[in-house]
Amino acid sequence: MRIGRQTCGILLATSAVWWAQAQTQPSLTFEVASIRPSTPEERPNFAIDPGGTTRITAWTPKQIIQNVYDIPGFFVFGAPNWSSLDTYDIVAKAQDSAGESAAAPPGSDRNRAYQSRMMLRFRALLAERFQLQTHMETREVSGYALVVSKGGPKLHESNPAEPGLDVFKAPDGGKGQGIRAGRSQFRGGTKFTGQRANMSLMANMITRGLGIPVIDKSGLTNEYDFVLEWVPQEVADGPDGAGPTIFTALQEQLGLKLESAKVPAEVLVIDRLEKPSEN
Repeated sequence: MRIGRQTCGILLATSAVWWAQAQTQPSLTFEVASIRPSTPEERPNFAIDPGGTTRITAWTPKQIIQNVYDIPGFFVFGAPNWSSLDTYDIVAKAQDSAGESAAAPPGSDRNRAYQSRMMLRFRALLAERFQLQTHMETREVSGYALVVSKGGPKLHESNPAEPGLDVFKAPDGGKGQGIRAGRSQFRGGTKFTGQRANMSLMANMITRGLGIPVIDKSGLTNEYDFVLEWVPQEVADGPDGAGPTIFTALQEQLGLKLESAKVPAEVLVIDRLEKPSEN
């Protein structure tokens, strides 16, 4: 798995199931970890390699925290200023035993389970070397509610018997589930491709895409296949702007809209974070 500074271009699928299962396992840690300040010429990179090794280059502690806890940066509170400025290189190694891998089914689900275990190890590393202490709480924040527009939804209800896209194949070869972000036909735009996706998953993906909290208030409870293409506001307003913003695209393409609202959000609060201990 390779992650850039932005994380919206990822497949949001059923990894939450494996995350929950991983948390029930005994405490997972790395056997050895090296941490050093980055040099100015290094480019950001986050890679989880097979066999139990994770390599991070030129990432800030706050970026690492939000990815390890799988939470957008605007849902992280209490981080000291230096944690958004200082960058570090980390190489952490663990013995990812065959017994652990055998606990998960083959294919993409096994890969998600492996990644979840590595993220749990990183939580332990942050606690040990950065003295990280956190807690979760619900706060009311400014955001949007995803609702059905006046003309009604324009969504294709997903049929598991229909053929699915190759990128969404389930381990058994059936129709998989998720939303993938990719390049749009519009210059500088984004394309959301959904398969067997519910509106809660859609709200989560828009949250990551916009950087603003969005909750599902559509009342739609089924799963849908769809394509949504849009451009950022600054692109739409620019001289070469050719494409709808996400607000317009939702209404025109899917029959949905975003309404300003105060929304409850589960946020991560940092109680303690120190600069890392020496190797």
